Amino acid sequence: MASDEDEVASSRAVEPGISPSRLHDSTPPRREVDGHTFWRTDANGRPVELTTATGIELDGDRCRWTVSPPGARSAGEPVESVSREVRYFLNSVLGAMQRVTHRATVRPAPKPRPAPAPLIPATAPVPCPLCHGEAWPDCEVCDGAGIITARQAEAWRSGTWGREEDHD
Repeated sequence: MASDEDEVASSRAVEPGISPSRLHDSTPPRREVDGHTFWRTDANGRPVELTTATGIELDGDRCRWTVSPPGARSAGEPVESVSREVRYFLNSVLGAMQRVTHRATVRPAPKPRPAPAPLIPATAPVPCPLCHGEAWPDCEVCDGAGIITARQAEAWRSGTWGREEDHD
């Protein structure tokens, strides 16, 4: 013998993508939205702007939209419905609100980083760091040539100039 519950479950319309076994266990999540709504309407040829505090509550059994003046402590004027179509519609409205907000969110752009200086081979000729390539006759780094190797220039900058192993 089938129970009354089984007959009710079998007579329900099954939504595409949802198995009948999930109908018993699944309860839609409770969604709440609190915020402000800004309206512009036309009253006898003149624009009227309205601002209301809104609260939308959706769960598996009902949906409720509460409208109150901004900043009011009172609960406001609730509008409720238990219609499945109304719940579906408000869920789609909330989904559209989330998508639009997500797309409109300003995200920080990555900051550009300076490119590292290209590596110079150790034996490449570079201007002398002491005479700046002017070829001073008495320059103790380049001996008046104005050009030394990159390895020698780095040794002079790091303070290890003068050691025998640093000269080419």
